[in-house]
Amino acid sequence: MADIVRFGIAGLRRGASFVSALARVPRAELVAAFDPSPEAGASLRDAHPRVRIAGDFAELLDSGVDAVYLASPQQHHVPQAAAALRRGVHVLSEIPPVAGIEQAHDLVAACRQSDAYYMMAENHCYFPHHLAVEAMVRDGLFGDLYYAEGEYLYEARHKLRGPDGRPTWQGEWHAGRNAVTYPTHTLGPLLRWMDTRLVAVAAAGAGREPGFAVDSTMVLLGRTAGHALVTMRQDLISYRPREAAYLAVQGSNGAFESGRGPFDRPRVHIRGRSAEREWEPLEAYAETFLPGRYRELAADESLWKTPYGPTLDFVEGILSGSPPPLGVYAALDTMLPGIASEGSAAAGGAWVDVPDPRFFTDGIGVTPGREWPLT
Repeated sequence: MADIVRFGIAGLRRGASFVSALARVPRAELVAAFDPSPEAGASLRDAHPRVRIAGDFAELLDSGVDAVYLASPQQHHVPQAAAALRRGVHVLSEIPPVAGIEQAHDLVAACRQSDAYYMMAENHCYFPHHLAVEAMVRDGLFGDLYYAEGEYLYEARHKLRGPDGRPTWQGEWHAGRNAVTYPTHTLGPLLRWMDTRLVAVAAAGAGREPGFAVDSTMVLLGRTAGHALVTMRQDLISYRPREAAYLAVQGSNGAFESGRGPFDRPRVHIRGRSAEREWEPLEAYAETFLPGRYRELAADESLWKTPYGPTLDFVEGILSGSPPPLGVYAALDTMLPGIASEGSAAAGGAWVDVPDPRFFTDGIGVTPGREWPLT
């Protein structure tokens, strides 16, 4: 197996953060890039003259790459991922991973028919305090988790309409239907900590402005296979300051809250360790529980908004042969509840089932193989 992973990038707007992050990932290098904007390609070439600028995505795949990072608009993620996987090229995809249920089926089929890796680049799973909480959950400090909640409150009007007033691709996909359209920043970490998926959701919204199909605030209530509850609020429209994504969990032995806003700090309460009915700062546990391989994330907060953390694990998985931590099923577990929420909101908040992508039959063929879901 090669000792270095050669990357190509599709999409240089979000991809710019990947260029800086990749430079800090061991055993990885950038060799090619594609963006439909000639100016974006020229700018990258000026800064990195050894990187090949491809004229289209097919040429990017022909550029000697082992893996591609998909930072293109959301609706292109699955078609580009499928094309790469068919060529045996590993895929690290930005979020959201799919643009609808049909694409979810297509992605499962492409992954099953390829020996290449697929991973979702959800950087919120790699915030240092989230990584420390994950380790504490695995160590049993919070006991059995039975409730989790999160908020993604980000007034994104500037991204939803172009200068001519027409919807951008973000406006089409994030505000073009009444659903929880951007769930992965919240459900990504929460479902990873709880080691489960949502089997049913109920959703409702409040507030509606002309020109937007999505309610100003959408709230989703989810039930896991183990009968735990998960709630999340998405707000992309309301006038408000941007806040850090809020996450919280409650277990049989304690609780975690990430804090709301820039002046609120992450905190925990753990029975038998914390003072009775008192919070203590998560920092008291971070040194012990933050895995050593992610120390650079803790030392440099600028890395949080980049795909550095996911890329670190993606490259390690390719080189070691270990499974990617946010593979196709984990990726779809974070997105399918949002897709299902549209039906619930249309039905007045009724509970609707969330499909399990492990039981999609796409890509199996007539002979059961390594991804046969019913064995």
